[in-house]
Amino acid sequence: MFLICAMLCLCAVQRRFDGQVHIFSSYIWFMDESVLFKIASLPFDGNTLSGPRKDYIISKLVEAGLKPVEDAFSNIWVATGSKGRHRLYSSHMDVDMANSDCPLEIRLVQDPKGLCYKGIVDNAVGCYINMLAACKNRSDTRSLYVWTASEEEEPGNPDNWARSAHQVVSTLKRRGIEPEFCVAVDVSYPRLLVQSSSLEDMWDDHAAKELFDFEDITHAYIDGISRPDGYLLADLIRRYMGFPSDRNKGLIRVRDMSGWDEAHVYSKIAPSFAFGPVGFGKYDEPGQLMPRQNVKTAAWFLRHLSHLRCLTYRLR
Repeated sequence: MFLICAMLCLCAVQRRFDGQVHIFSSYIWFMDESVLFKIASLPFDGNTLSGPRKDYIISKLVEAGLKPVEDAFSNIWVATGSKGRHRLYSSHMDVDMANSDCPLEIRLVQDPKGLCYKGIVDNAVGCYINMLAACKNRSDTRSLYVWTASEEEEPGNPDNWARSAHQVVSTLKRRGIEPEFCVAVDVSYPRLLVQSSSLEDMWDDHAAKELFDFEDITHAYIDGISRPDGYLLADLIRRYMGFPSDRNKGLIRVRDMSGWDEAHVYSKIAPSFAFGPVGFGKYDEPGQLMPRQNVKTAAWFLRHLSHLRCLTYRLR
């Protein structure tokens, strides 16, 4: 039985009309997009733990007045705040090896979906919005922002993935830190047209449009939940931040979809979920397309999640 005590206070930055969230445009904050384009253009190999993407991220965090620390496994850590339990926000820096020979770039294009980023968005976008959240966080709540070195599958050994997340968990246990919750900040797929349990078997023989709903208007998803209190956490956040439950409305939705992401590993120590803006295409292929507005919505969410002042879970 779960006893949940929650008292959440946050700045009113959304209105509801007919059950839908409308974000005030004046509250949409954005870092120079050249930072995103630069991150996307720089490689990082999660197997050799090498590539200029890591050093660039460190340099921009220092430029923003933060104090990033690189651990022995090439993960980058930034700590902010001094009150309450820690909250962990993690995004992986490595590029899927299937795309290692493709031009690493993102460009802004006009599409029927609006202005979109086109290129290799996984996981340059996740690194970018995690940087935005860390740089703009003015909350006094303890937050740990991590950029992990290795999340993608090891070549020739697809069962070995999210290696850095395991290292992060070990580090937290060694330091005696039990996070309040963890968020894996990554890119998201649109609504599935097939059962999630069949996705892996159908992947190689089916086009993206056969697997995913390319008409999905959702901006971002909360998913990758693998323990009961993770669902309770996601539902509380959804309700208190104003996300409607109507599946046909809303910018951000919670869905029951397990993923191959770091949230699964972090669930060993705390309620966890994956979160990210929706993109179209396969993330192990070039030509990925992500509406610019989806990235803005995800950035807004991640920033304001850090301002939920008190979110306490007790398990009995």
